[in-house]
Amino acid sequence: MEDELDAVSRGEKQWQPVLSAFWSPFRALLDEKANVSRAEATSEALEEACPQCGKPLFLRLGRHGRFVACSGYPECNYTRPVDGPREPAEPVGRDCPDCGKPLVYKTGRYGRFISCSGYPECKHIEPLTQPKSSGVTCPQCGEGELVEKRSRYGKVFYSCNTYPKCTYAVWGPPVARPCPRCGWPIMIEKSGKRLGEQLACPQSECAFHFPVNASDAEIAAMLPDYTPPPPREKRAPPAKRAARARKTTAKTAKKPATEATAAAAKKPAKAKTTTAAAKKPAASKRKAPSAGEGKTPPSRKRAAKSVSDS
Repeated sequence: MEDELDAVSRGEKQWQPVLSAFWSPFRALLDEKANVSRAEATSEALEEACPQCGKPLFLRLGRHGRFVACSGYPECNYTRPVDGPREPAEPVGRDCPDCGKPLVYKTGRYGRFISCSGYPECKHIEPLTQPKSSGVTCPQCGEGELVEKRSRYGKVFYSCNTYPKCTYAVWGPPVARPCPRCGWPIMIEKSGKRLGEQLACPQSECAFHFPVNASDAEIAAMLPDYTPPPPREKRAPPAKRAARARKTTAKTAKKPATEATAAAAKKPAKAKTTTAAAKKPAASKRKAPSAGEGKTPPSRKRAAKSVSDS
């Protein structure tokens, strides 16, 4: 088709016969496939039976490309790659901490990971690289250990390795040292240009901090004069903040209209009186004509006299 269009651009062929030769069979194909469902368009029957249930296998199209699946889905969930049977998963060498079945290596859309061989009954998964341990016991549950992790934006934080059972997390490297002011079991390391390297209490209501190399006497001297920061106001989620802003805007928009309506309802009598007074002014307030008013100017008198003479 591209070569024929090039020939049309060079003037070797006419465009009407070229398009007619393409469009006629294409239109017939469209009419033939008009009632084809999505499943029929994305699947192709294979001359092979499912090894699990015996039903025919189909070549299907998924988000990651083509694969072989059983036609009895969802009763039968057999799938395998197009190239051949799926290779057995590589064992990790240890058991799942949730159900006791062996852990295996698997490959997903984000790369390799460790999963339980009992999936989907057991959904235990682990990253391929174990997070770096800090050696500090979690102060909230007392069972887990704080390990280094990264947020979705790449920022490093430290959280309990028993998550989601324990959700404790801090944004700085933890240190196994109790806070001298509130007694919280750990402190975190912080650094800045103005204060330098410091140890700070992760509790927001305390937040006591001091230099890393400060002695016990210096820390004790800082405690009497230390004032904790004011408590932070908890910000509502974005959806709640937006709903609150809409309510405030609606109330503000309704108030002027209500006040204007009330004012208009209170002032009709005064408005009528003022209008009537404007239409019928009192006789005492009428101004008397001045000495010059009511007299015809001399220029107009001369013009009238000339007209009468003519």
